[in-house]
Amino acid sequence: MIFKDNKDISFLCFGSQDWWYHNRGHFDFQLMRRFAKKGTTLYINSLVMQKPKLSEGRKFVEKLVRKTKSIFRGLRESDAGFWVYSPFLLPVHHIAWMRPFNEILLRFQLWFVMRKLDIRDPVVWVACPTACNIAANMKKSKLVYQRADCYEAYPNVDVKMITAYDLKLKAEADLTIFVNMALYRQERDQCKKEIFLNHGVDFDKFASAVQVQEEPLDIASVPKPIVGYFGALDEHKLDVDFIEKIVDVQPEISFVFIGKASPGFSSLSEKKNVWLLGQKDYEQIPQYGKCFNVAMIPWRRNCWTKAANPIKVKEYLALGKPIVSTRVFSEIQNYSDVMYLADTPEEFAECIEKALADDNPGRVAARRKKVQMSTWDSRAHIVLEELFNSSKSSAWRNKVNMVRGRPVIGRMRLFARWSKSVLRSLRAGYLDFALNAILAQTILIWLTIRDVFSSRRVECNICGWTGYDFYPNVGWGFNDKSVTCPGCGCLDRYRSLVIILWTRTKFFSPDTYVIEVAPSRKFQTYCLQQKNNKNYISFDINRFAMEKADIIQMQYRDNIADYFLCFHVLEHIEKDIRALKEIRRVLKPGGQAILQVPADWDAETTCEYSCPNPRNTGHVRRYGRDFAQRISLSGFEVSAVSVSECLSEGEIERFGLSREPVFLATK
Repeated sequence: MIFKDNKDISFLCFGSQDWWYHNRGHFDFQLMRRFAKKGTTLYINSLVMQKPKLSEGRKFVEKLVRKTKSIFRGLRESDAGFWVYSPFLLPVHHIAWMRPFNEILLRFQLWFVMRKLDIRDPVVWVACPTACNIAANMKKSKLVYQRADCYEAYPNVDVKMITAYDLKLKAEADLTIFVNMALYRQERDQCKKEIFLNHGVDFDKFASAVQVQEEPLDIASVPKPIVGYFGALDEHKLDVDFIEKIVDVQPEISFVFIGKASPGFSSLSEKKNVWLLGQKDYEQIPQYGKCFNVAMIPWRRNCWTKAANPIKVKEYLALGKPIVSTRVFSEIQNYSDVMYLADTPEEFAECIEKALADDNPGRVAARRKKVQMSTWDSRAHIVLEELFNSSKSSAWRNKVNMVRGRPVIGRMRLFARWSKSVLRSLRAGYLDFALNAILAQTILIWLTIRDVFSSRRVECNICGWTGYDFYPNVGWGFNDKSVTCPGCGCLDRYRSLVIILWTRTKFFSPDTYVIEVAPSRKFQTYCLQQKNNKNYISFDINRFAMEKADIIQMQYRDNIADYFLCFHVLEHIEKDIRALKEIRRVLKPGGQAILQVPADWDAETTCEYSCPNPRNTGHVRRYGRDFAQRISLSGFEVSAVSVSECLSEGEIERFGLSREPVFLATK
């Protein structure tokens, strides 16, 4: 998405936190950093949501002093590039007849600040429900509601009022953003337009922290091993009694907590193996986190935590740290392969011991890989595309663009193909492959029945088929679950490719010339349909294609193609570097090769096989993380893109997409 200058668009965010005093890793903070690069951005520090509680004593006074200081800062530009303002309001939002007075106060202050910054018709972003009425009534270009938490489950709030604000915002917002899939499924019907958008992470900031040798002084002296936690120490989130039992069971382990502690945590500070180091700046958090041997999330079970999706999970994983957590928030199921889960203090202590014993470089790499593509930049891009570029980003959704799907015939073809695979595998002595194919046939029958009687959970963006789940893809050397569309036979990687080609290239423009090697039948039909049966040619050496040719010695003249699609081919080519040079030869200057290979992204370098591996579909090598470097050696400028950067997590799940990177190599 392109804006001509900073006056093209502006943003006004009613934030969930106070920029001057809270952790700056929060969702709204992170996106406003990115939006500030697009235009003038104003962040309104959190409007009061909780009822004032004089009985809190010292804590109440601290909140009052902090809020007063924030107000007296006035309008200031932050080091993140956006402007910050704390409006003066009376703490009477829970008194119905006083709310209009507060709204008049806020409206006047906003008018003054927006006029000073020359903000007109901004995108209004609501991350605090108490801003509902002012946000709904003010002049704006778009309204976005960030449903990042179950706000009505906050302690000491007017549940009836917050619930009413929440329902109104979901009904009126041009876009409602959920970060918890269970909450998204439960409330999506209440929204005008909604997406599920998982949190991002400052991956480079956290992953590179280990490269700094020095450790902060206050944690450097803490005896190892260290089990750590960073974040606000609030009693509605953290179970103090639960933590105390873990600490008592493991006196030889140091427990470190980074964050502002509420009074209820005073008993923990008396423990000899507990260190409460206080709140730290966001920029310092990775340096403290790198000192943990194990990271933990000992949250209590309640309505708020169940609907949460803690950003710290991704931050811990970017650090490469093993995580032990209570089994409380629903999003935890997405990380069960890289986390240790417990329900009792005894189980939690056992998981800590296991995490310490099992940790190794391979596990560290696997944790980082889990979140490597989940950048905040990609999240900001998705939101902007949803708001302003829906025609381009949604072209692939148009039913007119889809090929005809034949699910009945498709299921019969899959069953027949797997029957042949059983016989072929048995003849070759590959009993495991034969069993995989038989199991796939059983799953096909079960899914066929589910498609008739169950709800339609998934959809193919190539042929429009809908069903309960995608079908397996089984053969020699592969056994993939939930990837094949029975309507058109396309795999998850082709469904992802279509989205990337529509959103990041002009591949489907009738005026661009495209060459594809080793095409898939239905994908070739799809390409021809989008390009009006012109400026597209496909070839292969010995299988279905429009022409017969060899990729290492093509008959096409120099500088002819705008795009060259080479999808899961190079792993079969002995002279892959020569093939890449041939691809570069036929591309026009500025043309792009679109490449993908099966790879082991945990392996640093490519492994060449001495001969084609029959148990791995005849591959002659296994690519590693050096694949991009191999492409660049052939004279290309290389960038990688994943469908995670183009769509929300909810849509990735719905369309059954592959998150494997696609490489765009520019001549």
